[in-house]
Amino acid sequence: MPGADVSQAKEKAEGIRKSIEVTCFGTIVYGQTYRLTVSILRLFRNMEPEKPW
Repeated sequence: MPGADVSQAKEKAEGIRKSIEVTCFGTIVYGQTYRLTVSILRLFRNMEPEKPW
């Protein structure tokens, strides 16, 4: 039954493709969140008043 093998292979490829997309999306979101956090921290550090000591 070569037809069954082909459809199984297609399903497997689709699953792999989806997991790659999710991974890429996750990486992009994580990267942007990280960048945002860093810029917020930098902002707070700049807003800190000079320490008297």
